[in-house]
Amino acid sequence: LELRRKETIIYGGVPALMFAYTYPEYIRAVIADGTSAEVNLIAAKNWRLLAEKTIATGKDATEHVVLPGTVKGEKAGEFQVGTAALTARYDVRARFALFLEFSNLYEHPITPHLSKITCPVLVIHGEDDKLVGPGGAVKIARAIPGAKLKILPGAGHTVLSTAPELARRETLDFIGSIGSMSGM
Repeated sequence: LELRRKETIIYGGVPALMFAYTYPEYIRAVIADGTSAEVNLIAAKNWRLLAEKTIATGKDATEHVVLPGTVKGEKAGEFQVGTAALTARYDVRARFALFLEFSNLYEHPITPHLSKITCPVLVIHGEDDKLVGPGGAVKIARAIPGAKLKILPGAGHTVLSTAPELARRETLDFIGSIGSMSGM
């Protein structure tokens, strides 16, 4: 993988934000979708439990997660749509590492580092996200100088999975607003 300086637009959550403040010379822009830069103690314990369960069983532990606000026995709804295909393609240990990283946000939030991000940032979040909730997106947008925040009605966790047309429109509008990458 060859990254050219200031030509990469990165789309994602916590890892994308961390990459942007750690290697700013490579990043042209960031689109942060359905993420938070910190978690409370209860969320940290839940993420750690999911991590331990995933590594112990060799299966993605979110398969049977019931989120607050869902009907008993109903899967995590939009979260499952977003992860089912990913889980089938990736080693389960990657899910373990991701869940563990999320649990570590309690003791080591990335919020204090977000002001180091100097490239354009779009923070998009589903208004109906029951996994993370839009509050974390608001904090992220406030912590990054010049970040744009879009809370999208009717979208759930990860707008790219739950409202792909909205995600597409917002992404293209954002990319159009940051201008050409030629001459970088």
